[in-house]
Amino acid sequence: MEQRLIRCVGFMVQNMSSANVRTFPLDRQTVLVREVAARLGRLHGDTATSFWKATARELLDKAVAAGCDAASAANDVRRFFAAVQDEMHFKADDAAPGQRRTRTRP
Repeated sequence: MEQRLIRCVGFMVQNMSSANVRTFPLDRQTVLVREVAARLGRLHGDTATSFWKATARELLDKAVAAGCDAASAANDVRRFFAAVQDEMHFKADDAAPGQRRTRTRP
């Protein structure tokens, strides 16, 4: 699953350059956010930390290689992580019986 996610991310940014393409913000890539959140939800401890660090590094490296400056790419990865956390919280709230929740993303 991890390699599939990384290949998916690689495909999305492989031919982008800042000169002719604006990248779609990572935190708005719903499928990727949900897949990473689901994976992190099944992992614990060092395994979860390692998975997240590898995912974040891959996203950052791909964005920089595509022409994004490092600061913008790092901010995009931070927003992505916040979106992943929001998704995990949303799913945890969904699991609580009798509670109705809505997403509160900006």
